[in-house]
Order: sequence, then structure tokens, then C-alpha cells
Amino acid sequence: MQQGDYRCVYLLAGPEDYLRWRAREALKQALVGQELYSLNYVRLAGDDPEACSRALEELRVVSFGNGRRLVAVDLEAGGEKAQATWERVLRDVAAGPPEGGTLVLSCPDAAPGGKLARLAGETGAVVDCRLPAAQERERWAVQLARSRGKKLTPQAAALLVEGAGDSLGTLVQEVEKVCLWADDQERVDLPAVAAVARGAAVAGTVFQLVDHLGERRAGQALGCLQTLLRQGEVPLVILSLLARQLRLLLGTCWWRQAGGAEERLAGYLGVPSFVARKLWRQAANFREEELVEGLRRLLEANGRIKTGWRPELVLTTALVHLAGPRQGRAGRVPS
Repeated sequence: MQQGDYRCVYLLAGPEDYLRWRAREALKQALVGQELYSLNYVRLAGDDPEACSRALEELRVVSFGNGRRLVAVDLEAGGEKAQATWERVLRDVAAGPPEGGTLVLSCPDAAPGGKLARLAGETGAVVDCRLPAAQERERWAVQLARSRGKKLTPQAAALLVEGAGDSLGTLVQEVEKVCLWADDQERVDLPAVAAVARGAAVAGTVFQLVDHLGERRAGQALGCLQTLLRQGEVPLVILSLLARQLRLLLGTCWWRQAGGAEERLAGYLGVPSFVARKLWRQAANFREEELVEGLRRLLEANGRIKTGWRPELVLTTALVHLAGPRQGRAGRVPS
């Protein structure tokens, strides 16, 4: 874009709010320029009945100065029907591309490979705004801290990512917070993050819970479960964390059975190396069929919680079966 290679349409596709905001701000800066925001930048609500016609009109207004005119549309609701409406707008733009205007359509429900994305790709570009994988978010947190003059350790980055949940915006805030707290210290480690990060106490308990599960320490695992529930953690979130741990353990079992090397497990699973070392050790505590049965139990628990069963009872029962001692030599864990 800095070299003049810009498009008349950009679709910001995906649910991650922070990525869509960053992409829109980057487009504003590159195509409009801060000094011309008030003259060449228009933002519309996509669910406004007149938004489509107004967007087409604004795109054809002559821009002021050397910048392009940028029309940003927030399509936050409406589902497939609203997307179909904007598909027609994209066809109109493709039929007669505006000379000095650019349409930026922000749509959290749009799939990067869906129809709206295909149309946008024909005349413009699609920006993938889905949440990156945890390992990628950890690397990104380390890079962000480095830009602030801090060296964030991999363990500290992992804790920040766990505490931030599925939100890059929250992760940014937490990295900024620990960097400010570190002050003149260059290295930011796990104790530093645990001391200041929002949700660090919950994240620390989450780490303990999955560790106790992997070591089959049912009593300690149940204690962590009670702590998380008292802290107000959403039961379905706890359930998803347990399911993720079982999937990682199952993947480790498959890797070991295939003759994979321990030092390459992290790359296979997409997790930090210190996590992979734990999984390699803990996978020896489970048989493959136990882990498959455990995932089935968690799927059943998910349905029960969603249909009104007491979450504490459902989670406790599931965790007893998952983390309890081995039962039998083979086959499914008895009900």
C-alpha cells in the first residue's frame, strides 16, 4: 500500500475484534492519512437500511488532497441475509470500481473461504481476522514485549495467553501491564506475570488442574476445580480446557506409538517445549482407549450442562473418571 498497490475492497473476515480494529487502523493510516481523517474517512453501521446505498455514494465522492476516500462498514449482525445484501454491493463495486474510494467491510461472521470472501477477493483482498493458535499468540506476546524493551520468557507468555482467553485485545493489555510493572527490569518471568496479570490467579489454577489431570491426581484436581468455580470461571470453559488437555495427551500417545522423538513433540502438537515435556511424561499414565472414552464423557457432560444439569456435579463426576486411578487392563473405563 505504501507503494501505491491498494485495492478498492478489503474484507476483514473473522471474529477477533482486535485484529479487525488493527487492520482498519492500518488501512486508514496507509490510504487516508491522519491529517485527512475528517474529510476522507466515513464509517457506517452495516445493519442500517440505507447503509448499502450510502456506501456506494460515498465511494464515488471525490477525495480531498492526495489520500483516498475510505468507507468503513461494520457488519456486526444480520448473519447470512445481511452478508447476501453486501454481496450485491461488492458486485456493484466490481462492475464499476471507484477511482478514489476504498470499501472496508468488517464482518466477524464471514468465513475467509465463504462466498462473501470469494467476491471480495475478486476485486480486492481478504484479511483473515480469526484468532491465531495459542502458540502463535505466545510468540506474538514475546515480540510485543520485545518492542517495549522487555524479554518475556516462554513460560510467562504462556501464562499471559491462558489468562487472556480468546481475546487478543486482552492479551495486549496484559503484556502492556507486565511491561510497565517490570519498570527497569529487562526480564519478565513467570512470577512477575503471576503477580500482576489480570486473571493470572485463575490461569495458574487452570495450569494446576490440567497438570493434576495428567498425573491422575484426582483429589488435587477436584480441589482446583472447586477453586475455579468459586472464582466464577464459566463451567463450559473449564470443560473445554479439560477436553483440550485430553486431546493433547491423545496426540502424544499417537506420536509415541508412531515412534516419534520426544524433542519433536512440541512441533507436532503446536505447544511450547516445556508443555511438550510434561505431556510426554503424563501420556504414559493413560491408555489410548481411556483418553478416547474421556473425550466421549466430556462431550456428554457438555450436553448435560447445556440442558440444565448442575455444572458442579457434572464436572466433578467427569473429573473423577478422568483423573482417577486406572481401572482394568484394557477397554473402556467402567461407568
